[in-house]
Amino acid sequence: MRILNMHLLSLMALAFTIRSNCQVTWQNPFPSGNSLSDVTFPTSLNGWCVGAAGQIIATTDGGESWFAQESHTNNTLNAVRFISNSTGWIVGDGIILATNNSGQTWSIQKSLPDVSLQSIDFVNALYGWTCGTGIILSTRDGGSTWGISLSDTLDQFTSVSFENEKTGWVVGTNRVLKSTDGGKTWDDFVAIGGFPQINYQKIQFFGNSGWLIGTDFHGRVYNSEKLAGLVWRTTDEGASWSLVYADTTWFNFIYPSNYFSDGSFIDRSSGYLSTTSEAIITTDGGNTWVHDTISPGKSVYMVDQGTIYTAGFRGYIGKSTDAGHSWNQLSYGSNDHLVRVQFFDDLTGIAAGEGSFLRTTDGGKHWINTTDIFSKKGITISDCSFVNSMTGWISAHWGYYGTGFSYISGLIFKTIDGGYTWAQELDDSSHHRLFAIQFVESNNGIAVGEGEILKTSDGGGTWNRQFYQSNAEPWLYCVAWLDMDHQWTGGDDCLLNTTDGGKSWQTITTLAGMQYYVINRIQFTSGTTGWATGFDADFSYVGFVLKTTDAGITWTKVLTGHSSNYAGMDFLDDFNGYIVGNGAVVAGTLDGGQTWHFTSLPHVTQDLSDIFLQNNHHAWISGFLGTIITVQDIQTPIRLSSVNPVSTTYDLFQNYPNPFNPTTEISYYLPMTSLVTLNIYDVLGRLVTTLIAEPQTSGRHSVHFNATSLTSGVYFYRLTAGRFVSAKKLILIK
Repeated sequence: MRILNMHLLSLMALAFTIRSNCQVTWQNPFPSGNSLSDVTFPTSLNGWCVGAAGQIIATTDGGESWFAQESHTNNTLNAVRFISNSTGWIVGDGIILATNNSGQTWSIQKSLPDVSLQSIDFVNALYGWTCGTGIILSTRDGGSTWGISLSDTLDQFTSVSFENEKTGWVVGTNRVLKSTDGGKTWDDFVAIGGFPQINYQKIQFFGNSGWLIGTDFHGRVYNSEKLAGLVWRTTDEGASWSLVYADTTWFNFIYPSNYFSDGSFIDRSSGYLSTTSEAIITTDGGNTWVHDTISPGKSVYMVDQGTIYTAGFRGYIGKSTDAGHSWNQLSYGSNDHLVRVQFFDDLTGIAAGEGSFLRTTDGGKHWINTTDIFSKKGITISDCSFVNSMTGWISAHWGYYGTGFSYISGLIFKTIDGGYTWAQELDDSSHHRLFAIQFVESNNGIAVGEGEILKTSDGGGTWNRQFYQSNAEPWLYCVAWLDMDHQWTGGDDCLLNTTDGGKSWQTITTLAGMQYYVINRIQFTSGTTGWATGFDADFSYVGFVLKTTDAGITWTKVLTGHSSNYAGMDFLDDFNGYIVGNGAVVAGTLDGGQTWHFTSLPHVTQDLSDIFLQNNHHAWISGFLGTIITVQDIQTPIRLSSVNPVSTTYDLFQNYPNPFNPTTEISYYLPMTSLVTLNIYDVLGRLVTTLIAEPQTSGRHSVHFNATSLTSGVYFYRLTAGRFVSAKKLILIK
């Protein structure tokens, strides 16, 4: 049985509501690793970006430097609106936030479970409106109270814009609504310009002149879809609309589509719109359009005719000062999956994974990618091991895949200058891919991979094969040294050890009653006490922590069920240690695994791969999408026993990864046996597919969704279990 390892597996983990007072600081990517949904600049210097996991970042110098602001939520934030430097609002999934002190503090004005708010607009400090999934809300007191202006659960509203306290517009899926009484009543303008299936994405008014952008979904055929990026303009408060731009492209898996991701206008004449393949700019009210290179972000905000900001996936922030012709990236850092992080003192540390090797000399404030040779040559770093701040090794692999031919090779590199230059030690194609490497001192090291164990006793000058299987099985993902005679390795459904320095390797045939499992990490803290992390793949993906007190003769589970995969760990001694895993799970023990305390990391949702403990209170953690965070005061007084917690409520979790291409995992929890239906819908509310329609027993369930046959765009998944109904958004990007 082939089980994907932790470098390939990315599943949704159980969500925790445990909160701690730990201080979490993003170090890479900077200023955030979360995808950003919206950007705004009320002045040329003051700006805000909001996005996934409750992320708020701000600048007071035009984007040259950024700092985080606390939202007190992990909900996705979709839109931000300021009417001055001090007064602003944010809306997102089930929440409305407000500030009157430039974001120094944000307060929750309203919570709306199962409602995703997409847009917000205020005409002054009192009158405001927001819209989202089937709802329009309004306030006349600055948000102290919000009332329902319109409720229509069948429609998705995406944008709101008001000219004054009375007249405004809301658009969405095939809907254009206008109100002349502040939102008490709405008139429906159906099918503007004769387009019957429009996803209206944004509306923006300046006095009696307005702009409207959308995408025509008319003409759906198999594996392709007629998508038209459309722009209308009105000069009479919407009594009539003129189509001023249309770009039609047949979308398939080869040619890119050309519909809008976002647009921003500064007045009745000038606007900048970003499509999926280019950008278009007008300065004469839409009479002419200039085509330019695509803006690199998802959301755009036009400050004036020259200055434009953009924000988007993986925390990207960009700025243009020449009307979008060129862009300066304001965010920085690697987005690679970082599988290892290690520090040698308070200031000097390294992190590595995929095509990146990073180094810091200031405690992680700045991480430098020391070389681009790995990414340029298509080499994937799988692990690294350093014996001091200068001397270290990485295990890696690279491959070529062609028609009727493939070439894959395991590689080992060594550095003696902290990672700035590397010498290749393993240079032939007779080795399978290598997934882990571990040195105990400058001469002795072990590397493992696909059915292979290599060992060196001369610092990597020569590598001797100790174990080899021509079929490249089992896959081995970790190495642990107990002493010079006793070493361990584990991986797909296997745990092996040697008692004679590698002359022979024995397989542990039974492991804590599990039939199919994956071992990600092994660590011994004394001659008899050791730990292993991974996940049980017998019936479902459930993370576990194992412990031995007899030098590995027997292993027992001391933690299980709180994550779909425990990927990394670090123990200071036989009693004190932490583990990390999927779903940003961090758990620690102070008593040798008898009890565990969980630390909730604010604004972090990425799967975590590794943790390095400076001491019991300070740690660095690395993970997917380039995540490096530092955690101060990591301990909490909250304790959980190793027995699985029993939930008493239904829950539908956010799919992971999201955005995705083309597969993702959808997870949910059932407190009792229920008749379950899980459906996928498009933005027009049409059923795309049914994933589940059957009775299911209580517990956590995960469903694999493959969207290969679907086009890029926003979709929704809806779970019905008994009387419980919940829906969430998922984004397919190809």
